[in-house]
Amino acid sequence: MTATIAALRLSRSIRASREIVFDHLVSQDKLALWFGPDEAYEIIECRTEPRAGGSYRVAVRSPDGAKTHTVVGRYTEVEPPERVAYTWAWLGDDGEPGPESRVEIELTDEGGSTLLKMVHHGLPDEPTRTEHEHGWSGSLDRLVRLVEGQ
Repeated sequence: MTATIAALRLSRSIRASREIVFDHLVSQDKLALWFGPDEAYEIIECRTEPRAGGSYRVAVRSPDGAKTHTVVGRYTEVEPPERVAYTWAWLGDDGEPGPESRVEIELTDEGGSTLLKMVHHGLPDEPTRTEHEHGWSGSLDRLVRLVEGQ
């Protein structure tokens, strides 16, 4: 019997409109400014087609420059400025996508701020969930700093 891994759930309150936050989630130019666990990771490729069925691809170089991590997927829902959902798969060393999981992000207006709720479903095991929690936590913290600093 396989154990069920709990979905990764994170949230952030951001002092900005849903429209601004949503734009930073789907615009390739803005996504490239905050994606990655910290500033030491360099975005070397960021392509998005934010529409249902559209694809995305983000490649991040590790701080030591030794490894490039590339995530790919397809948008399953794009509902500005409320919701975006997409599949998620890391490319393996062979260039092929690994196991697929699912990311859902909802934005709620809080009267001058936006509550971002993110759920990452389908991670295969607890170590992978922990790695993604580190990556997503750092990325969302960077998003908050970027958007609130504008």
